[in-house]
Parts: sequence; structure tokens; C-alpha cells
Amino acid sequence: MTVPTFIPWEMAMTIRSSSAVAVLGVLRPTSKNSMRDARFIARPLSWIALTLLMIFHAGVATAQDVPRAAAIARLYDRFQKAEAALDAVPPSARSAAMTEFYSANIASQQKTSVLQELPSDSVDLLFRATYDTAFYTLDRRYVPDLQADLDQLRTLHADELHHYQDLYVTLVGVRDFVAARAVLASQPMASSEPAPTIVGALVDGRGPSALVLSEDGSSASQQPIRLSGAVDIVVIGHPLCHFSRDAVAAIEADGRLKAVFASHARWLMPQDGRMRPRTVAAWNVAHPLARMDYIYRQGDWTAIDTWSTPTFYFFRNGKPVGRLSGWAPGGEGERALRGELEKLGLH
Repeated sequence: MTVPTFIPWEMAMTIRSSSAVAVLGVLRPTSKNSMRDARFIARPLSWIALTLLMIFHAGVATAQDVPRAAAIARLYDRFQKAEAALDAVPPSARSAAMTEFYSANIASQQKTSVLQELPSDSVDLLFRATYDTAFYTLDRRYVPDLQADLDQLRTLHADELHHYQDLYVTLVGVRDFVAARAVLASQPMASSEPAPTIVGALVDGRGPSALVLSEDGSSASQQPIRLSGAVDIVVIGHPLCHFSRDAVAAIEADGRLKAVFASHARWLMPQDGRMRPRTVAAWNVAHPLARMDYIYRQGDWTAIDTWSTPTFYFFRNGKPVGRLSGWAPGGEGERALRGELEKLGLH
């Protein structure tokens, strides 16, 4: 059984068994309001797999089948159904499935010649689908399509503030801070809490790294993360996750746990587009034991297979040897954590 966990933009309490995954309360963002769309899903994995298979191979509507705007509406309807089904499967599966669906159904609609023939409502649907795909995949390949959709909306005088907000969040999420700053320069209301200024060059392909926030939250710099100790603990957490906060409070209140985490732990936040540097900086000042830095790119962390928070990963000599997901109430979280630490000889 997996205990409660939180994912930024998504909050889920998940119960896993060998035959099913039930999601008991998932908050999932839309392109206009990240906390508006609450879905409650409980589906066996076998049913989900069958549903996705039917959705992905339902065929692509084209202008030859129905008028172009109606075709886009049908595509977006199938896209939403695919999203709903994917809420109950692991993030890695969601990313791959959304990539496949987008490539097979949406990408061909993003040609300039197609966009110029569409009414604004249809372009907006393509924008939403692209935004959500970028959210799931954290892949910068979708940025040009998102920008093309917004350019066309602007041409049609149908661009709204939320489009620029979504573009900004996407750019920060894929770690294109230069383009994000350009959006903010032209649309200052695109973010109420902009990403920190990045100091120094960002380098891809250097292995696991983090964006380390300055004390005042105004800037951040990329730093490599090397697990070189005999025992290392990497915690995926977030200041806005109350399960993470509960875990930190319990660790801070326990002398032995506090000493172990002070010597062996590194706290990291998942990659996303809402960095909230003021919130994180305030947390880091209040909780130096659980100072949190931003993952630069999740794809660089091959040893980490889930980004729900909190998740504790345990390493020996740089190799993963254990994992603890979530934080159960009533002292169960502490007991489970001590059990994992005992396996490592830290007790």
C-alpha cells in the first residue's frame, strides 16, 4: 500500500495493489486554472489499458471527414479522454502515451497552413492540447507549436492573459529561462511570482543537477549533484506539499532522525513551471535541515522513477538500494522511515 503523496499541480492519494490502481481525489490543472478541474477516478489498470488502446487507435479526423473546426473539436475531445484515463497510471507511462497521442493526432494540425484556416476557438483547443502535453512530458519540442498557436490567436485578436501565463509556465518548466523572461518583458502579468534569475550558463547532459536558490530567492544557479557518500538519502519534496511538511516536522522533532538527515540527506523539488522562489526561500530559512532545491531536468535522474512527494530514495555507494513513498499519519511515517534507515545501518 502506498501512503499519501503529493505532486505539484496534482494531488493524489493512491492505493496500489497487484490488480488495480485507485486514485481517490486527483486535482489536475487545466490551461486556464491549475486548481479548477477535480477528477475522481477509480479504474483497474486492465480497463485503463484497453481504454487507451481504443483512444489512440480511433483514427484521426481530417478535413476530408468533417469540416476542419469540427475535426479539431473531436480531436480535442479524444485528447481529454486520453488525459482522464492517464491520470491513474505512472508518470512515465503518461509521458509516453501523451507523446504518442500528440504525434498521431495533434502535430499535423499545427502547420501554418492549417492554423490560418481555423477559427480562434479551434486554435485555442490546439493551444490547450499542446500546453497539457508539454506539462506531462516536460519536453521543449512542444514550445514552437505552443508559440505558433499563440501567434495565430494574436493575429485573430483572441489572445488572452492566460495564454501568456501558460506559455510562461511551459517555458520555465522546460527550463528555457531566456524565452520565459522575454514573455514576461512583453506581458508583465504573465506570472505573479516569476522564476529566479539564473546565474551562469545552464548546461545539459552533465548528469543529475539542481538549480540552487539564493538565500533571498532572487537568483539560482545550476550545480551538479554527486552521490559520493557511503550512504545518501535523496528526498523528493515540496514546501507546498503538506505530506512533505509533516515529514519534515517529524524529522526535526526526532533527535536521531534529525542527525541522520543533517549528515546524509538532500531535498529536491520536482521539475515544473511554477518555481515560487519567494515561498521556497522562506521555507529554506525556516527549515535549514530540509533546504529544498529545484531539479534541473528530471530525465537526468535515471535512478528516480516517481516524482510524487514526499519520496525518500536511499543510496549506498551511489547505487539505489531502497525507496519509501509518502508519509503516513499517526507515527507510521516515522516507523517506516526508521525501518529503511536500519537496513542501511543508520539507526
